[in-house]
Amino acid sequence: MGCANTDAHRVKDCTERKKYKVCEGTHLACLHRDVKPQGSNNCTTVCSLPDQDGREHCMIVRVCVRHRSNHGKEVLQYAILDDQSNVGFISEGLRQKLDIEGPDTTLQLTTMHHSAQVKSKKISGLEVLDFNKEHSIKLPDCFTRDEVPARRSQIPKGQVLRRWTHLVPIADHLMPYPRFTFSSKVKEMFSAEKVLQVLEQDFKETDSNGEPYSVEETKFMEILEKGVQRREDGHCEMPLPLKAQEPNLPVNKPLEIKRWNQLSARLRKNQQFCDDYRTFMDDIIQNYAERVPTERLGVQNRVNYIPPTGVYHPRKNKIRVVFDCSAKYQGVSLNDNLLQGPKMTNSLLGVLCRFRKDYIAVAADGKSMFHQFSVTPEDRDLKMGTQSSLW
Repeated sequence: MGCANTDAHRVKDCTERKKYKVCEGTHLACLHRDVKPQGSNNCTTVCSLPDQDGREHCMIVRVCVRHRSNHGKEVLQYAILDDQSNVGFISEGLRQKLDIEGPDTTLQLTTMHHSAQVKSKKISGLEVLDFNKEHSIKLPDCFTRDEVPARRSQIPKGQVLRRWTHLVPIADHLMPYPRFTFSSKVKEMFSAEKVLQVLEQDFKETDSNGEPYSVEETKFMEILEKGVQRREDGHCEMPLPLKAQEPNLPVNKPLEIKRWNQLSARLRKNQQFCDDYRTFMDDIIQNYAERVPTERLGVQNRVNYIPPTGVYHPRKNKIRVVFDCSAKYQGVSLNDNLLQGPKMTNSLLGVLCRFRKDYIAVAADGKSMFHQFSVTPEDRDLKMGTQSSLW
């Protein structure tokens, strides 16, 4: 709206900006408004005070902090009294000033916006004293954070209270606010890349500083990181993430034969199912499965049979043969002996948000993705299935 002739450019790029003769301002006459001089009031006076923007106040008080093992070392610090928090926090800087240590731990922090796990230190034995050091309070276990979010403008100040008559009687009871020799004004500069990073902050699925792995998840990742290798044909070979080196698995061939008989009856009963199942299995045997060597057929130690079953996709009407690793025999299944890895799938919300970033989105699917991975020779007897033994 610099020239009112076109909307093909912005005001800052306009070379024919209009000038209103009444106020000599560079704007259109229809956008002019009379500005009345504002008199001084309490709000404008308060906002002009040092370290005060007039927006909000918090329950922030000055206290002396010390550790019960060293009463001679006290640090004067501001404390936020948060009645909605169920635990106490101290800044990492205060911990270093007090020269105290504590065991490492992980916290589950939950706010109105999100929930996250953060690394921290557990600090015990802290005490706080009032400004006049007349009373002391022993604190429960506290936890460290890199910083405690607060601004100087949120600190209650006596000079602010004196601007209102009804607050004057309590102004002198506030602890003195320290004056600083200089003040600095900072304006944060934002770029498009930084805005995108903020928007995607809640949707990161992989992050080295994200949720910590459990003991089993850590072991799972170590097995795969050390055991996965690429073969000469380009396929990856990996070991089974077993909980124990020698799994407690009974030879479940009777279960396999029972499930095979059930499947055979279904194949004879439904010709369409039989044809689709045969086509799928022929592809598996030709491209992915390995025939069990003759000398291995009589092995009874460390052997597990995986019974298959066929299911149809509800919309595609396409068969998929599922190998049931959760089938139990004598109360035990192969899945019971495998480690469950960490959750690596992308969240749907994150996918949808990134979907809107660019003009073109590409979707792809890996055909028979799970069959592309080969199992190491020492674990292949645990993956013996119908396609290689009874089919």
